[in-house]
Amino acid sequence: MPVTLQQQRLTSSHPGPHVLITGGVHGDEWEPMAAIRRLLTRLDGRLQKGQVTLVPIVNEGAFMRGARTADDGLDLARTCPGRADGSITEQTAHALSALIAQAAAYIDLHTGGTRLQVLPLAGYMLHPDAGVLEQQRRMARVFGLPLVWGTDWRLNGRSL
Repeated sequence: MPVTLQQQRLTSSHPGPHVLITGGVHGDEWEPMAAIRRLLTRLDGRLQKGQVTLVPIVNEGAFMRGARTADDGLDLARTCPGRADGSITEQTAHALSALIAQAAAYIDLHTGGTRLQVLPLAGYMLHPDAGVLEQQRRMARVFGLPLVWGTDWRLNGRSL
């Protein structure tokens, strides 16, 4: 049975971009899950244009274990685009990649979970297209965090 990501989609009556916001890529990162649920209540009925898709818990297998990864031990953030016929994490990565492909912008919220300490930062993949790269940088800066970090997508181990 294919993995289905539980999601809420808010749609305005006015056209605009589709933004995807996810949390819970790692099952022990609870703060983003709570933040997305709070965001849902604040955005509902207030979206002025476009669509927002909210996925509070992407990695349900890891969440149910209270762990960073699901039973297969794979890091979902390092597994995209995944495989429809793969392990639970590969299937989840496949479903997530399909959602990402539908969005004009993707925001993935993280913390350090139960094991890591992470400084507040806004990160993005360094896109080869200069126009897209500038848009990524602007979006990252909007958060007003002390660190904005661009990561080369060609680095080993990166998929999100």
